[in-house]
Amino acid sequence: DFDITYHNDEIKDCFKMTEDERKNGKKLITLDSDTAGMAVQPWTEIEFDILNDSVLNKTVTVAETSTGEVILCGKLKVKGSREEWERAKNGIQMSSKFCLTAILCILVSVFKQIHDLPFI
Repeated sequence: DFDITYHNDEIKDCFKMTEDERKNGKKLITLDSDTAGMAVQPWTEIEFDILNDSVLNKTVTVAETSTGEVILCGKLKVKGSREEWERAKNGIQMSSKFCLTAILCILVSVFKQIHDLPFI
């Protein structure tokens, strides 16, 4: 298993963290792994709202749960601006509403044709 942790304080060398630096980290998630050590994560819904200023630009580490050994580290960043993100989210919501309306219209039309109902 692997712990993904972010650290508020600047870490100079995340592969040689002190015990205090490890304890001060905040765990984001624990990923399960199979017998070969490959990370396996069950399908979960992504909550993009957690990507706020408190976690961005912080050091993120991936460590083995059993040994605490850091195997990967870096900074958490999101490319683009907040305005672009809001436009993208709103565009998805509008297109999903349109698709739902179109599907309902198609289903009503097919239902009317199957049952020989007159069109209004």
